[in-house]
Amino acid sequence: DSAALQDAIASWAASALPQLPAADHRLSSYRPRTAEAYFLQLQARANLKPFMRLPLLKALSLFEQAVAIDPNYAMAHAGLASTYLRMASTPLLRPLPVDEAMPMARQAAERALALDEGLAEAWAVLGRVKMQYDWDWDGAEADLTHAIALNRSSVEALASIGEFHSVMGRHDEAIAAMEQARRLEPRSVETLQHLGIVYWMAGQPEQALEVVAESLEIVP
Repeated sequence: DSAALQDAIASWAASALPQLPAADHRLSSYRPRTAEAYFLQLQARANLKPFMRLPLLKALSLFEQAVAIDPNYAMAHAGLASTYLRMASTPLLRPLPVDEAMPMARQAAERALALDEGLAEAWAVLGRVKMQYDWDWDGAEADLTHAIALNRSSVEALASIGEFHSVMGRHDEAIAAMEQARRLEPRSVETLQHLGIVYWMAGQPEQALEVVAESLEIVP
């Protein structure tokens, strides 16, 4: 039973990490019904690349397959939400109009939270929708802060709250969050690109150029 094996490994890992006492109660909610849905979700997340139309469309198809196999798989719904969000914010060759993609991102995130209210990735999407589409600054900050409280190792949540801090002019906080996301996932092009923007907005052009150059080494 591959799903049971995943639970056993996760439980062992959680017990070996006493500094993360809140992690163990969420383990079961990350468990899909089948291994196929789990691996489709992983493959989809590998295709969540910014400013690239075809990988985003592939991610969308894979997440949809995972949800078709397991309609109650919260992480797959959260992945759909992240995909729609990127489709709305991709400036080149945008796959969906903003007024279509943002409501779909919200709906998918809300579906994920209905299945698992402790899913940081879904809260992060909701926060970004409120920030980028609703201009609901208080609501965005509340959702993004909640996402971080749920999972301080979520790259998506850290990058999202970093973007929020930057928009609010809190550049030091933005850099701290983005750098933490960078340490957790050093080869995330999206994180590096946003970090470069944050450094530029903070008046640190040398650091901005260094980070952008690093991202270009990953995806020329």
